Amino acid sequence: AQDEDDEIFFEEDSDLEPPKKRARPTQKVTGGDDGPRPPRLPPRPSCRPLLPPLRIAQIRAASEPRPSDIPVKRSREAFEGKIVNSLGKDATMPDLWAVQSHIKELPDTLRLFPPCVSYCYQWMLRTGRRCGLKCKYLHAKLPRGSAAKSIATESLGQFSIDDGFKKVSNFILRDLTKDLAEQRCFILDGESGATINTLKRSADFVLAPNVDAAATKALQAKCVTASSTSFTALVVASCAKVQFGCVYLDYMWPSDYFESTQLELTKYLAKNDENRNGRNGGPSDRFSACKEYADASLTDGIHDVELLVLDAGHCLLSSTGAVLAVTIVHSKKSTEAKQRARLEKVLVKGAELHKASLHFLGYTKPSGRPVATYFYAWNTKVTKGFSPNLSKKHQKLAFFKKSRKLHTAKGGA
Repeated sequence: AQDEDDEIFFEEDSDLEPPKKRARPTQKVTGGDDGPRPPRLPPRPSCRPLLPPLRIAQIRAASEPRPSDIPVKRSREAFEGKIVNSLGKDATMPDLWAVQSHIKELPDTLRLFPPCVSYCYQWMLRTGRRCGLKCKYLHAKLPRGSAAKSIATESLGQFSIDDGFKKVSNFILRDLTKDLAEQRCFILDGESGATINTLKRSADFVLAPNVDAAATKALQAKCVTASSTSFTALVVASCAKVQFGCVYLDYMWPSDYFESTQLELTKYLAKNDENRNGRNGGPSDRFSACKEYADASLTDGIHDVELLVLDAGHCLLSSTGAVLAVTIVHSKKSTEAKQRARLEKVLVKGAELHKASLHFLGYTKPSGRPVATYFYAWNTKVTKGFSPNLSKKHQKLAFFKKSRKLHTAKGGA
């Protein structure tokens, strides 16, 4: 999802060509005023091509949304409610191992991505762009009851990039959280466990979910892990009344990726009719795939942040102090400024709700990649002029000179 850099524009195809504006020739009149007038010319035929009435009706119908075909997107709250209702009555023990046990008891439909995430975005919308021979996503409809293809699930579950930018982010996170009263962590990490290794926490203190089965298996010796999306893991942790002092949401795709993709698909289904019918008279595979994707219960990174701070009954960020790091992957469609503004709006709203202080500390950013990691201090005393202890080489990737207060504990953004 990280390479989705281009805006997708949809143009409505039409067989009707607008008439060209031409001056009508003036007929030359001979004779005097009382002479005979020339016969009237027959009306000029329209420049528009004549279409069969059935085709005209199809064009008009295609421009109007069909209510029965427009998917009804299930809300984030409704999906969260389904997870909560599926948990047992003993799901309130604030222990990470208990949280892991409850996650494992949930059905795959609530723990993992639905099969539709395996579909190629370019294939579904027929954008005209070639996604390349190395595209890992499907260009055909999955049969009913299929699980998401591992290649697509892995690409959405990998947090395996371990370059200089990632190392700098890990070092800064360790320095910011090593002295906090609450040492429990929620980390999105890859198979190598690069962030977990840097933090040097006991395995009992780190919850690291991942939808990639291979990564989950590799992380078992380093932390409390489970095969699950971050959203489901946070819902279960919230029910257990767990709090974290360190949260690192190291996303590999935009924080509104699924939301924006589903919006495009909904518009496509409402305005385009060319792929509705397949060879056998039923919906085509492409149309069915679009509808399945647009109607799926998919949650984004921004919804994870909402879970952290917007529950009036419980905040997942520790009241004794916490540090939140969020990686933003940006594109022309989901710009860095747009995602950051939405992120901070949610955090400020949460700080107001829980009467907590909130500071923006700084960010790390590599050169040549559309990504940045932003750091925030929650209910923590921040030393003015905080500067991470980094080598000269790594200091070029860290920007912490413009920290600012976003909300005070007494109130006021």
